[in-house]
Amino acid sequence: MAIERIPSERERRVWVVYVDLWASLEAEGVRVTYSAFCAGGVFRPPDGPPRGTLPRGWIEVRRVYTPDPPDKPSMVRGESWVPGHPRAPDHPNLTTDVVILAHEAGHHASWKAGNWSPAYVSADKASKPPPPRRRRDGDEEPRAWERGERQLRFEGQRHVPKPRVTRDQKRLIVAEEERAWDFARAILARLGFDEWDAFEAQRSIGLGSYRRMPLRRHTR
Repeated sequence: MAIERIPSERERRVWVVYVDLWASLEAEGVRVTYSAFCAGGVFRPPDGPPRGTLPRGWIEVRRVYTPDPPDKPSMVRGESWVPGHPRAPDHPNLTTDVVILAHEAGHHASWKAGNWSPAYVSADKASKPPPPRRRRDGDEEPRAWERGERQLRFEGQRHVPKPRVTRDQKRLIVAEEERAWDFARAILARLGFDEWDAFEAQRSIGLGSYRRMPLRRHTR
């Protein structure tokens, strides 16, 4: 059971921004939820798999411990625990969460502005690892299967190498990530966010991972 505690003044300021950002996205018709799938976040446009058709897209903020209900902002982690995975702190880092949410809101803003060209969508798809394979009868190696589908997905995402992309695909992907961070900064500034050191740290981590994407050999 998550431990109740009084949030600090800093956490209360961040919480106000978090709730306002979440509500503003919902007001635009974007569905926002938590997902127990590693960490980070994702924005899916209305026609993006695998969630089906949505009014204006879907954003997930990823926590291994999904709050209940998963479609409301939460100061505490959920109660679900995946056996074999280290327990997370009772209280997630709200500043990290709000920056992740703003970054995905930035992707939504970029998509609305018409920046998601067919070439970018194709490049983005090429950069994603295949979904972890389900265990089949006769398989012995993935002991994580006995720990549940969610843990298998988590381990699969940690250990599956990133696909290689072409130089042109990487350029499109990095450009979109930079745009999303630019939109995120503007969105947070309008809402009164002031934890900019944390923002820059997350931006550096996020952009760095895309700038280090491996390239296919002998391709443009």
